[in-house]
Amino acid sequence: MINNTETQNTLESEKSRLVERLPTRSPIYLPTEKIPLEDQIEGLKRVEKLYTTELNQIYKPRIRALKKHFSGRKKRCFIIGNGPSLKKTDLTLLDNEITFAVNGFFLKSGDVNWKPTFYLVEDHLVAEDRAEQIKDFKGPIKFFPAYLAYCIEQDDECIFYNHRPRISYPHGFDFSTQADEITYTGCTVVFSAMQIAAYLGFEEIYLIGVDADYEIPADTKVSKSYGTSVLDMKSDDTNHFHPDYFGKGNRWHDPQVDKMLEAYKEAKKVTESINVKIFNATVGGKLDVFERRNYEDLFSDPKNFADSQKPKTLLLDFNKTGGASATGSLTAKYFEDWQKDRFLQICVPGTNQYEVFDRFDDNGPTPKSNVEEAINKFNPDIILYRPVAEHPHFHEFAMQTLSKLGVPYAVWLMDDWPSRLILHNPEYGEKIDNDLKQLCQNAAACLSISDAMSGAFGSRYGAQFKKFHNGVSPKKWSKIKRKQARKSDCTIRYAGGLAADMSIDSVRDIAQAVSHLNSVGQNVRFEIMTQKHWFSKYHYEFAELDGVEISVSTLSNKAYREWLSQADLLLITYNFDDDTKCYVKYSFANKLPECCASGTPIIAYGPDGLATLDTLEELNLAFRIKTRDPNELSDALTKLTNSPSKRLQLGKMAQSFAFSRFSIENYKMDFLRELVLASETIPKSFEYRRQVGSPEKVASVANTNYTLLSFFKKYTLSWKGVVGVFSAVLLAIALTMITITDSIVVKAGAIFMVFLAQLLLFLLIAHLAAHLNKTVAVLENRRNK
Repeated sequence: MINNTETQNTLESEKSRLVERLPTRSPIYLPTEKIPLEDQIEGLKRVEKLYTTELNQIYKPRIRALKKHFSGRKKRCFIIGNGPSLKKTDLTLLDNEITFAVNGFFLKSGDVNWKPTFYLVEDHLVAEDRAEQIKDFKGPIKFFPAYLAYCIEQDDECIFYNHRPRISYPHGFDFSTQADEITYTGCTVVFSAMQIAAYLGFEEIYLIGVDADYEIPADTKVSKSYGTSVLDMKSDDTNHFHPDYFGKGNRWHDPQVDKMLEAYKEAKKVTESINVKIFNATVGGKLDVFERRNYEDLFSDPKNFADSQKPKTLLLDFNKTGGASATGSLTAKYFEDWQKDRFLQICVPGTNQYEVFDRFDDNGPTPKSNVEEAINKFNPDIILYRPVAEHPHFHEFAMQTLSKLGVPYAVWLMDDWPSRLILHNPEYGEKIDNDLKQLCQNAAACLSISDAMSGAFGSRYGAQFKKFHNGVSPKKWSKIKRKQARKSDCTIRYAGGLAADMSIDSVRDIAQAVSHLNSVGQNVRFEIMTQKHWFSKYHYEFAELDGVEISVSTLSNKAYREWLSQADLLLITYNFDDDTKCYVKYSFANKLPECCASGTPIIAYGPDGLATLDTLEELNLAFRIKTRDPNELSDALTKLTNSPSKRLQLGKMAQSFAFSRFSIENYKMDFLRELVLASETIPKSFEYRRQVGSPEKVASVANTNYTLLSFFKKYTLSWKGVVGVFSAVLLAIALTMITITDSIVVKAGAIFMVFLAQLLLFLLIAHLAAHLNKTVAVLENRRNK
């Protein structure tokens, strides 16, 4: 007991010392007793590190990058409060607006088909009680005060900011116009959002759901352990849009409406002095500090965009639209309705070759001079560029084209290849990272492929991203007759690539499990349909497994839909290794909406933390298998093959969801709207410095596969290897001479050779250590960014 007391006292003392070193020492900024003391201490160490180094080195530059990106792009933004009036507000109108959401908005996000641009939490009670939901809310760029780092994980989506107590306390409030340096408290997170919005350059800030009207239920438990009362709810929440917002078991602070209104008056005074207007577009409520505007009058009919003339779009994508690749298929869907004079693509049919492609004529490889001539003749309204690592030549060409033409452009990223590149080739990866920051911060629009990617890349590159992924046309799927589910046999089908950093290992696992099931008398088939190059590489391996077939994908779109619909189970899978996780962490599989639309139940096999598999699990659209264990996998497949009714039910649920939420027509409408708006913005010019060194060398480095063989070639068949081998041989000769001769002259020469060999080895080790330190520094810098 004494030891426990001593340990507790030691921990309390350590916590007190940590708190004394922080600029935010009031209990309202510190961990509560809900957090174990050991975790409090570790968390406060992270907070201290933020205040001492990371705010200046990492997060202030990110906030400034966002200001640069949004400057001049859109005049207005919306700050969404969470009052009851939100239930009367048509949030679908905000689909293409810049939005700030706060606190428990994730309870509302399932009702809308968009994610907010930004998301803020500043209250430590909200952060502690809702930590998991905050972490799982993917899509927005997340802003958190530095003092919340004790319970909010630092990840790619987060930006921590320097939020401090008001300096005019207790007689007034302070509104900062330099949110990159500091913001001040104002008794509501909306006040913080106002300061950030004003700093980012928005001239009109509209409030919705900010009712400023609260009634504390009679059964609420009130604690006054520190200055501000803490309310512990015992019943449903009637003060916000959802009964669980601060419902039973959740804590919140006394809203202090009178002080909140004082803070709003200060916000109004300061923003008007810098020509920023704040309007209240809330439906009802009691907030009358700001001029009121009718919410629905702020919007024109979004469908009008579909009738406007499509902007002349130049697509720079090394994969040909409509080609065999997943991205080629995706861009074909989005541009299938565009007229010949509205669309032009420059793609790469082969190494260092270019092709002018307009979807109507297949011209083949085109001389570079003719490519430039075609671009100038087309005279685009907007350029859509999809950067990738594999073709540095094409990246150089695209960057120079964007710099030269001076028209608005959009960027579309579909995988986290930049993170993989920085791991495999830090020097080139750092160069590309800088290019992407420049691209995104000057872009008229930034597109991603998932909510998780939008949040992560938004924070990483200092820009707002909007997701556009594959979708389906319900008309093309609803009339296909599905195979009747039965126990007697079961066919599992997989369509897709077999890359080492995506799926081959997990496809092997399924194939081996199926082979095992057939060996014990079960009738299970596994059919793999893949591209020709993957078939050539792996067909011998799979041919040896019982019940497994592999074929080349040659089906038409209609036949492909029927092929999916006639299976008993479909497989969506990724490998469990770190390289795969790095590459596809934020990706959204092209096949996901199609597999769901087929009505065939899905097996989602792979690790946690991948956007595609997490989406299937969160929406309950698939049978989820998330551990790599042969016995567990075989047992799971056995249960699935023996449960036809369960398979049928899940397939119907997935199809219904796909038809309502994965409609390609809706996506195309939003895509057109995004490009129309982007094409009308004033372009931000930038100067691009061409990559030093030959693109061929850069390409070979960018595509390096770090196997033992490549390591051998790089470090043994090089001057480093020669120096190492020479030193070893020199040392061996010298030692031999010393042992076999009595001549003093020879021994003296041998000793000199030993010294020379050791000197060479020392210099070699120093060189390698310096290179390693540089690599580690680059990786650490990339992680922080």
